Amino acid sequence: MTSETMDSAGRWRDREDSLWYVWADRRRGLSALKIGGDPDIAFGRGPIRPDGADAARYAPFAPDTGGPAAARPWRPEAAPGTATVAGRTVSFPPVRSFGRLERDKWLAVKTLEEAAELTEAAKRWLKSGAAADRRDMLDEYADTLQTLANLAAAMGVSDAEIADAMDDCLERNRERGRL
Repeated sequence: MTSETMDSAGRWRDREDSLWYVWADRRRGLSALKIGGDPDIAFGRGPIRPDGADAARYAPFAPDTGGPAAARPWRPEAAPGTATVAGRTVSFPPVRSFGRLERDKWLAVKTLEEAAELTEAAKRWLKSGAAADRRDMLDEYADTLQTLANLAAAMGVSDAEIADAMDDCLERNRERGRL
């Protein structure tokens, strides 16, 4: 179900599949913050009214279900000639974690921030195809991997645990028909 406004607290997705957080505040009523994307909205001016003109630029909205993006109503079919990639195994180089890391929520939040920046860089590259935008995307990819390594080190997650979790993820995706 789509809507021209974000009319309740929670997580929402806009027409470009960007994530928004909406919360209630006694003084302001509902406020919305776009996670990543437009720096004027997400970082410069702070929250916006989810039913105002600023939000209307991003409509329609749908509640974020956490489900696959393909299930969202505004996700268009791929255009003829759109490149698709068959499954492959991706190997990452070793990633050395930073020195002193604390086991707290801020490392997880930093990972979310870097993943949002990667998403926006990938969208820019997909639109432009420019080498500079691809380089920016790869830089954000490396930043995201770095924060994941830092989080694993701080939380005491072993390589074996990550391998087991990836095996479990692969099995879940098989069960869901994605592989």
